[in-house]
Order: sequence, then C-alpha cells, then structure tokens
Amino acid sequence: MTTSNRYPVFYDYYRTHALRLGLGILLFGAAFFLTTPVYPIQSVGSFMIDSLGNQLVTLWILPVVLTLVSYDLMAPGVSAYRVLVLPRAASYAQFVRPYLVIAGCNSLAVIGLAAVGSLLAGLIRGYAWSSPAVYPLAALAGVPVIVERLVMIGCFVWWFESVTLLASLITRRVLGAFLTDIGLGAIPLIIFKLPLTLLHRYPLYPGASLFWGNYGLAAQPALIDFVGLTWVAVTSGVLWFVCNHARRQY
Repeated sequence: MTTSNRYPVFYDYYRTHALRLGLGILLFGAAFFLTTPVYPIQSVGSFMIDSLGNQLVTLWILPVVLTLVSYDLMAPGVSAYRVLVLPRAASYAQFVRPYLVIAGCNSLAVIGLAAVGSLLAGLIRGYAWSSPAVYPLAALAGVPVIVERLVMIGCFVWWFESVTLLASLITRRVLGAFLTDIGLGAIPLIIFKLPLTLLHRYPLYPGASLFWGNYGLAAQPALIDFVGLTWVAVTSGVLWFVCNHARRQY
C-alpha cells in the first residue's frame, strides 16, 4: 500500500472517532482522580506507582475505554472500502499496516495519558514531590517502576488492539471484533475474582501485569515483565502469519 493510501485510513479513524476518543480521555483521566491508595503514601512518585496499578484503572476503566475506541478499528477493512484498498496492496500485511500504525499511536497515547493523569492527580491531592521508588526487579534492571508500569500499560493496549485486528480479519465483521473486545476486557477481571490460586500467584494471563504490583500474593514478580511481553510477541506473530499466509481472498 502506498503512502497516499495509508493516511486516509489514519485520518478517517481519528476523525470519525473524535467524540469517542474525547470521552475515553475524560474517563481514563478521571480514573486517576477517583483512585484510593491501597497503602499509606506521602509522595507523588508513590501515588503514581499505586494508581498505575490500581484496579479501578486497570480492571475497569482501561478495558472499557479500549473497547469504546477499538472495536471498529478495522471497520473500513471489513466493509466495501476494502474493494478499493486491497487490490492496491501487495499483501495482507500492507493492507493491515495502517491499522497497526493506529494501534501503535493509541498505545503511545494511553501511556502519555496514564503518566500525565497519575502525576496531576498526585499533585492535586497534595503529595510531596520526590524521586519515584523502585522495587527489586526494576532496581535490578535500573529502571524506575513508574516507567515499567507505563510500558506494561502500553503492552496491554498493543495486545488488545492487535487481537481486535485479528478478530476483524477472521470474522470479517465489526460485531466479531466487538464481542472479542468484551471478552478481552473481561479476562483479567474474571480471573482476578475467581479463587484460582495458581493464576493469582503467577501472572500467566493477559493484563495481569497491569495490577500485579499491588497484588501481595504474587509468588514470581520477575515473571510480570516477561509474561506481558510474551503475549505481545505471540499475538504479533499470529497476526503476521495470518497477514502473510492467508489462503482465501479477503
């Protein structure tokens, strides 16, 4: 797909989703002002760490916002518009690429919103400014835990929207992607609420890394980063395979 064919998809998405994106920004930003720390804190850095893993943000608001702005991410691709676009693409990969760019931009946007929202909420609540704390795994790698949590949020958004693209390609229906998004958002919440000791002690499922820092039962915190990144890699690999080895005409 040529450059001239990429930008209309990109532009149309943000134009047609402007209202929903604005609502999503308000919901996600408000979540940080509604969070209640799970332990006594005194600094902005500690509040950011706590709120970035708060269950209100990670189990409720974030999945709702992502479903709101992602379920029809590839709507042009599953409509008559594909008749105009696909013949100009040499492969499925080129056909899907603009939507992957949108997913990447959304991931970066959510990271930015999370950083700004948690920081402002902490400052407005009157917490003192200080350097962010680090926990053992982050300290070992020399990375502040705040940055690490922001990366995990970005990984979750990328995974969420990549699976949405997969559902769109497989079902060729916006409804298929919508139902998939509902399921994706429910996975962490359902497992979190179920009395499954193994899954509560080991972050083996998508989205677990978002709130694991406040989860005292975790047995292997070192798995948090690797599991989140592994899910991103697996989904990206499946998407690449579908795009490059599809046998039927879209």
